[in-house]
Amino acid sequence: MDGGCLDRARPCRGEARGRNAGRSCCIRASRNYLLVDDVFIEPAWLDGWRSELTEIELLLVGVMAPLHVLEEREAARGNRIAGEARAQVDLIHRGVEYDLTVDTSLQSPEECARSILAALG
Repeated sequence: MDGGCLDRARPCRGEARGRNAGRSCCIRASRNYLLVDDVFIEPAWLDGWRSELTEIELLLVGVMAPLHVLEEREAARGNRIAGEARAQVDLIHRGVEYDLTVDTSLQSPEECARSILAALG
């Protein structure tokens, strides 16, 4: 993103700083739903999203699966660093209070989507 936004009457250049710079004003201007897929290796990353999206209603969803399932998926994808799932599994969820969690080892993608949509009301 170049720092500009979809609403040219409300440019965003210089409004945001940090890892999520420029994203929040474009989200506000678009008036659309947004799905952000991110991994919070550092607590500041989640804090950054929260500070950037203060004017937007958020639903923080934790996407979970047991380690053995994550490792199977990691190996099957072929484009992941071996051991990354094991290294991150506890770290990325530590201290995060989710509004909703889904377990992709027990729920299909459609079931996860229905749970999220239901939580959105």
